[in-house]
Amino acid sequence: REAIDINPYYNPIVHHALWLDMFRQQDYQQAYLESLNFRTPNLFWDHLAKATTLGQLGRIQEGRQAAEELLRRKPDFARRGRVLIGHFIKFDEIAQRIVLGLGRVGIEVE
Repeated sequence: REAIDINPYYNPIVHHALWLDMFRQQDYQQAYLESLNFRTPNLFWDHLAKATTLGQLGRIQEGRQAAEELLRRKPDFARRGRVLIGHFIKFDEIAQRIVLGLGRVGIEVE
């Protein structure tokens, strides 16, 4: 965070790592706030992070909107979700919480 504060030209992708760290710590409110800093709306990961985090927070209606955006960008996500999550998330416990959060907002990952 200090590097972000002192470098106005930092790579915004760093917010994905910060989101994951907050999600790992089960600080879902802070994870959601990090997801608001994402700058790659055409990638499905932005919407996946928002949907699962909102699901974990119990903010189901907002999470469903993010889930719809996720499925718009990756229509086969429910079928391929575990593989896609596994490309980025290397810890089973975190991956399971992501799948759980997505299930709460209507995406049942196979």
